Amino acid sequence: GENDYAYFAKLTANYNHPELLSIGLTGVFRPGRRFTPVAGSLWNAQAQAYEPMYAWPLNSSVLGAYQSISLSLSRVFDLGENELIVFANFNNLLGSQNESEVAYNEDYSLRRSVYFPGMTFYTGFVFNIKR
Repeated sequence: GENDYAYFAKLTANYNHPELLSIGLTGVFRPGRRFTPVAGSLWNAQAQAYEPMYAWPLNSSVLGAYQSISLSLSRVFDLGENELIVFANFNNLLGSQNESEVAYNEDYSLRRSVYFPGMTFYTGFVFNIKR
C-alpha cells in the first residue's frame, strides 16, 4: 500500500522548567509514500477529457523521503485565580522540501511534485479561568 514504510521514526525531547518555560523538540523521519504513476493517457470523446493509464505494478514509485524537525515553546503565567499559557510552534525548522504527492497536466504528459508547506510558525495563548 501507499503507506507501507520500511521505517517510521518519531523522536521527541521535552524540557520543563516550571518557573521559566517548556521546550519540546520533535523529529519525524520516514521514507516517501508509494504511489502509482501515470504511464500515459487516452482521449475519451464522451467525457471530453483525457483518461489516465496507470503503470503496473501498483505503488511502484516512491516519493522523496520525509523529514521534519519542529520546536515548541510554552510558558505558564500564574495570575492568582487564573493562569495564562503562551505558546509558539516552529514546524519544519530546516525548511525541508517534503513531497506530498505528484500532479499532472491536463493530458498527463507532464508530472510535477507537490510539496508540504515549508517552515511554518504559529503562536497563541490560552487564558484558563480556575473556579
